[in-house]
Amino acid sequence: MKEVEKFSDYIAKAIETPSKVKKKFDEQFENADLFILNYETLKNKQVAAKLREKNVEVMLLDEIHYINNHTSARSKAAYEFNDLKYLIGATATPITNNPENLFGIFNLIEKDLFQSHSKFARSYIKYAGYGRVAGCKNEDHLKKKIAPYIFIKSEADVADQLPSLVVNQKYCYITSPIMQETNAKLFEELDVVNNQIKQLEKRYPNPKDLESNEEFLTAKGKVMAYQTFLQELVDDPRLLNESESNLAKQYHCQEESPKLKMLFELVEEITEAGSKVCIFTKYVRMQNILQRELERYFDFKCVIINGSMTPEERYEAAYTKFGDNDDYKVLIGTDAMAEGISLSKCNYLIEYDLADSYAIQTQRHGRIKRANSVHKTGYVYQLICVDSWDEVQQKIIAKKENYDNNLIQNIGE
Repeated sequence: MKEVEKFSDYIAKAIETPSKVKKKFDEQFENADLFILNYETLKNKQVAAKLREKNVEVMLLDEIHYINNHTSARSKAAYEFNDLKYLIGATATPITNNPENLFGIFNLIEKDLFQSHSKFARSYIKYAGYGRVAGCKNEDHLKKKIAPYIFIKSEADVADQLPSLVVNQKYCYITSPIMQETNAKLFEELDVVNNQIKQLEKRYPNPKDLESNEEFLTAKGKVMAYQTFLQELVDDPRLLNESESNLAKQYHCQEESPKLKMLFELVEEITEAGSKVCIFTKYVRMQNILQRELERYFDFKCVIINGSMTPEERYEAAYTKFGDNDDYKVLIGTDAMAEGISLSKCNYLIEYDLADSYAIQTQRHGRIKRANSVHKTGYVYQLICVDSWDEVQQKIIAKKENYDNNLIQNIGE
């Protein structure tokens, strides 16, 4: 809303659900050229009905990858408007998980392009059994199908508008025998559970039989848990020690993570040179540890941004404090900060732990790679612990980046 006021004569209104604005709900839709709302608000039936009442003809969907899962409630709410005259989506990462994501987006943008998910899947998705997507088939045909509806600006096209970005991996090693032992034990436990899942999939070839299988669901939950524990161990063992999970506490470890020491060295080097730095972590608890440790070690303040904060609080943290106040040298954010924040005055970014996907990684890096950046070059440091979950995460991101390169970036070739 602030940007619309700054750069145009349009009147914009930020739309909230009836539960948030109470009696003022109807007033939001009066005397406005633009309605601004998020995907969660669009799910509200009264909001959707009001937009219909106002005869909305144009819908611009930023970060349209939020509706690339065609079965989600968020996507289904957006699909209610797939008959509008103009539908325009914007994203740097249309494929966040696998090629199936394209069906989710085009079910809104051009609803008749693929007719149904089953037809799309038969034509373009390669399965590894048990409903798992293994890759894409008929890639050239798929690219030709979507090409008329996509306008791509590659990094080369906009290079003169953006700072260059240098991404460096900084490696460290687990030197503590106790941490090494805990890390190995967690990987072993993860292998056991993954083998259990494979055996269940062989026993029940129909994926629907597994949807209500308690043993299978428990095993899938354990996989997620062990993956999280492996990441938490190398981020900081205190995440395991202070966890509310009884399972996590079985891997109690009092050692200090080598990543924390590496982070301190980087932050010291950057701030002593007169620059500010943004740090990303997946965990709010890790965010709190980093803020506490950095402020205790250095003579400056840190500011945080996470999903529990209001838009006003995020704005205050990113711009008023970190952007304009020299007392604040470090901004520590979770992935709730990966979108909607422009750090034009900052050219250093540290990923304390890697993103869960290539899409989130791209969004993270985009905080300092801005058209309004005051710097010609931005620097990203990815902290990676050798022989840990960090290296597994690297491979996951590389696989998903490959989908984007094959299906989207070279679409005009």
